[in-house]
Amino acid sequence: MQLCIHLPDDLAARFRAAVPARQRSAFVADMLRQALPAEDDPLYRIALAVEADTALGREMDDWDGVAGDGLDAGGDAPR
Repeated sequence: MQLCIHLPDDLAARFRAAVPARQRSAFVADMLRQALPAEDDPLYRIALAVEADTALGREMDDWDGVAGDGLDAGGDAPR
């Protein structure tokens, strides 16, 4: 499969300078394999299920108003 991605100019220049032209696809594929979670990872599956649970999402929205309780304006707990 072929993809078109956009990179900042400075990053693209570094990429081209560091990785030979005929090795770039393999390089990107290796980086993606390392960076992306395995689809069979149980924790990844649980995270996907939690994100898809709309009832849980609505319940968690109720907690947004208290998320900062006990913290001062700088985000630190009072001493």
